[in-house]
Amino acid sequence: MRNVEEVKEGVFRIRVPQPVPGDVFVYVIKKEKVTLIDAGHPSSDSQASLITALKEIGIKLTDIDQIILTHRDMDHIGALLSHTNDLNCQVFAGYPAKKEPTLYEQLEGIRPQLPDQFTEELLTKASMDEIDFAHAEHLSITEHVKHGDVIEVGGEYLEVLETPGHSFDHISLYDPGSQVLYGGDVLIENGPPTKIIDLQQYLFTLDALRQKDIKEVFPSHGPIMDHHLEAIEQAIATIVDIDQKIITCLKDGSKSCYDLALQFNYGNVDENLLFYIQLISNHLNRLRDKDIIVETDRGVSLQ
Repeated sequence: MRNVEEVKEGVFRIRVPQPVPGDVFVYVIKKEKVTLIDAGHPSSDSQASLITALKEIGIKLTDIDQIILTHRDMDHIGALLSHTNDLNCQVFAGYPAKKEPTLYEQLEGIRPQLPDQFTEELLTKASMDEIDFAHAEHLSITEHVKHGDVIEVGGEYLEVLETPGHSFDHISLYDPGSQVLYGGDVLIENGPPTKIIDLQQYLFTLDALRQKDIKEVFPSHGPIMDHHLEAIEQAIATIVDIDQKIITCLKDGSKSCYDLALQFNYGNVDENLLFYIQLISNHLNRLRDKDIIVETDRGVSLQ
């Protein structure tokens, strides 16, 4: 499979690896200006792949006029960390509405519910998330953008859409001429992104995207989509299904976030358990806000 594909005239989609399963895509708009939408992961393999692909379409790092970040996750900011001295360009990003809760902070919040023999291992792994956040927090952003702003990309304009949920600062970019949405991590094939910081915000974002005339979504992960309404419905259905599974689990009594995560992970104490703890924690926040569950000494229970 080729790492570079021209997906419409003057727009290239570059596949780059990252140190976790799955690739990430960087989009290059090569017109009167050279614009990157996102910048890959800072790992050496990811950046080597990105630079090779850029050379294939006749671009050096010094040719880049601007980088637009859909959000500040590590797999989107790589070139800004790895090639600081080679880049001399504008960097656009959304306003960070508030500090995102890191996985470490989420685990600290439920620490009394964690078994002693597993607590330190979990917190050690989660502390790596703190390091990633520290890098992202200190990026040099030359211009913060908000909903409705436009960014000129060489004779054309992209409209900024605030699309929070996956992260608080997430933006998407809409090309009104081609009705293409550069979606970052907001919409992916077969369901919502694995990480959602605020489920209710994410659902509001999906509802707003329903109203937009979108022919294609150019996502950061997975295939290009020409069925954004179906993708939205799939994401909503997945969220509702997880809510319902949690409610079902709670019908036989109060449970902690850890208990629920362990149940979702079929009783396995492995690397997937961290994912489920974060997932369940976010869903419990939503169910708590909807007055479906209440806090108990053991964790949570149904109202």
